Amino acid sequence: LMSMNILSFYKMFEKDDELDFVPSGVNNVLDKWIIAKTNDLVLEVTSHMDGYDLPRASKPIAEFINELSTWYVRRCRDRFKQDNNTQAVFTLRYALGKLALVMAPFMPYLSEHINSEIGNTDSVHLQDWPNAEELLIKKDVLSKMKKARLVTELGLAARDEAKIKVRQPLEYLWYRADDLGSEYNEVIAAELNVKEVRSIEGINEKANRITKEDSGLKVSLKIE
Repeated sequence: LMSMNILSFYKMFEKDDELDFVPSGVNNVLDKWIIAKTNDLVLEVTSHMDGYDLPRASKPIAEFINELSTWYVRRCRDRFKQDNNTQAVFTLRYALGKLALVMAPFMPYLSEHINSEIGNTDSVHLQDWPNAEELLIKKDVLSKMKKARLVTELGLAARDEAKIKVRQPLEYLWYRADDLGSEYNEVIAAELNVKEVRSIEGINEKANRITKEDSGLKVSLKIE
């Protein structure tokens, strides 16, 4: 069901024009991340398939679909609605195309449907097994986005504790960790609906803040 929702979202913005899409040329951090995740998925599924371990081969597919939906598509909705959405649209098509190929042995009809709907005329079952482009599996991007998602989860937990819904904008969230950089901080800020996200060396307890900590990360959300 989740994969069909992603496909339906893609179909709202798909483009008829052909584009010589170069995955290594994307510049948005979310595009870089999902391309890295896509190729990491191919690498992992292939490894388990080569070892005839079908349960472990299928597990990362479900995890990938969840991340594609709840993080990439969710965070890129506004980009898709803009006129200059070409890079986002073709990045999602790239991810769906690779996904259909690795899904084919496990979900043959669904993978065929996705493959056809994104414009591939050859059956998914007549195409070669995909190769993982390991140069696109950027470990720093994967690591930083994982940390950004944890900061976001802690921020949402702080909002929940304060009983402040996400639609209410707040002033800032600080986190105690190495600075992730402006691109990742902007992703966190958009998800949490705060005006500023930044890294600081120390976090002190104050009445107008809620702090949360997990896995070595500590965040402080100003709740006024």
